[in-house]
Amino acid sequence: MCTVPQTNAIGVTMTFLKSMAERIIENKQLTAFLLIALTLRLIFHLPFYLTSDLINYLNALDAFSLRDLGDTMHIVRLGMILPSALLNLADFHYATVIYGLLTSLGTVWITYRLGNAMGGSITAKIATAIVIFAPMDICLGPVFLPDGPLSFYALSSFYFTSRVVLEKDTKPIITLLAGLLIGIAYTCKVNALFFGIPAVFHLFFG
Repeated sequence: MCTVPQTNAIGVTMTFLKSMAERIIENKQLTAFLLIALTLRLIFHLPFYLTSDLINYLNALDAFSLRDLGDTMHIVRLGMILPSALLNLADFHYATVIYGLLTSLGTVWITYRLGNAMGGSITAKIATAIVIFAPMDICLGPVFLPDGPLSFYALSSFYFTSRVVLEKDTKPIITLLAGLLIGIAYTCKVNALFFGIPAVFHLFFG
């Protein structure tokens, strides 16, 4: 009579332990991916690569100290200007590198999560490896350009949108993040509007 409950308890315990082990392994893999990505981006960083975007962002940052209104086109790009202003505690150069690195590593992380959600472990590893070893992302990841943050915010929006579509996860915070992140991506670069088309299509026809 006591065998069935005992067997059920053992089965539940083994399932829980297996789930925990899979999470630990997955976290170790993700940590290894992020460390490899960080190492490559620091080794091949181009600290003296100055772009026209960077010069205009420097002008726009002057608006925060009321010395100059800067370039109005780039002030609109608050997704680039505002985080840099908040990080600019001591040296603008370090602030821009930190922001670039964070969004570049964030893209690696969200690619891994998205790959797992849509195709499983193997898909996640392949997709993440492609992002980690992409030459342009390695060299330009820490550089203050809008493309890195655009990729991070747009992919993050796509991740939360996929949770709504595939997992029917319609919690308010999930749907809010799906829309908010594509809006933040737009504040980095107007190209983000193209990422919004599938989301709007799903809203009306999904």
